[in-house]
Amino acid sequence: MGLKIDADLRRFHEKTRGSKDQILHGHLTRGTLNVPKGREALRIPLPEIELPRFMHDDRPRGRYGQIASQDSKQGVGQGNGNVGDPLDLANDGKTGRGGHGHGSRDHSYIEFTREDAADFLEKQLKLPNLRETFEGGSIQVAAQRYLSRAKVGPRGLVHQRRTFLESLKRGVANPGYVPGQVVVPEAGDFRYRAPKSIQIPRANAVVIYVKDVSGSTYDVINYFKQICWWTDAWVSKHYHKVVSRYVDYDFHAREVDRDKFYEVDAGGGTSMNSGLARVKKIANEYSVSDYNLFVVHFTDGDAEDVLMEDEFDYEQDGLHETSSVRYNPLSDVLKIANCLFVCEVGAFYDFNYSELLSSMIIDDPLLAKAIRCVSLPTRAGDYDLADLVSKTLGFWFGPYKESVKSLIDLVT
Repeated sequence: MGLKIDADLRRFHEKTRGSKDQILHGHLTRGTLNVPKGREALRIPLPEIELPRFMHDDRPRGRYGQIASQDSKQGVGQGNGNVGDPLDLANDGKTGRGGHGHGSRDHSYIEFTREDAADFLEKQLKLPNLRETFEGGSIQVAAQRYLSRAKVGPRGLVHQRRTFLESLKRGVANPGYVPGQVVVPEAGDFRYRAPKSIQIPRANAVVIYVKDVSGSTYDVINYFKQICWWTDAWVSKHYHKVVSRYVDYDFHAREVDRDKFYEVDAGGGTSMNSGLARVKKIANEYSVSDYNLFVVHFTDGDAEDVLMEDEFDYEQDGLHETSSVRYNPLSDVLKIANCLFVCEVGAFYDFNYSELLSSMIIDDPLLAKAIRCVSLPTRAGDYDLADLVSKTLGFWFGPYKESVKSLIDLVT
């Protein structure tokens, strides 16, 4: 019979969870996390202490155990010695400090799943529930649960408590029943767990990551990658199914896979309109009744071409006229998105993305809770990377205070 080790296993997990939190906290505060490429788990090397052990040394030794000198080939205390011969020849006659080590060795690693990272993030930054914060909907899915009871079924589904109750009722109903008498279940007393169809709420999400890969973002790619990985972990914690799509854009927008998105590949100009147009196209592939939509946008702030002018022809009083209307593709995205998360670094343009978002909120105050934008009007290299990452995540996923915030105010 196997031993019940649930209590010991639970205690072990509590201890390892505390150790994992300490390791993640150290790497997050130092900004040294290497984002995994093509794998779900994050692997971090563990510090290792090599245990001492005895080793056999067959070099000749002297009478008192000292290693022999190279010239005499004899240990100290044997043979003729010269004036000034050192007695401590533990390094084969070599003195001074040793050099650097060489070669390689195997390291121990500890793996962190996205669930581990999300739990740590929740405790570290005291984040509220994501679905409650952004009012995410859910769908009803049919499922089977063993909530019903039946008189027939396999032995593995015997409901012992109900079976005993039926046996007891039968025994008490017998005129010859004596209190305290042992009641043995009969065939008609057995009750079995039976499946019952129910409707359970289930939430799904689509996350579209869109990244500006123009030359001006080269220095902040690592910052973007860290934010992206933690965001993926946090969203996945709150949804049964998460679909992630990735878009890169410079002058042209293209959908890429996850590995390509995490690569450092920056250069060229910027056309934010092309990136937002691709986001809109992807978003329209999913029904708002089945999925909650989140858009995560990394940019240098250049939004000069977002507002496009569409020309159209019309006739008035028998004359052919041409007019133009300014069109913002971001408006269509915000109509169906639960939230737009923006990370703007290097915002030194005449018309920044954060300024565009602020003006849209003024025109439509209902957009305020659907936009979380952090803006850093300088290079990220001027600040501590770990501080930028934690403050960005805290502002994005924390309780609502304001829609657009300067990162300088958060990190100072």
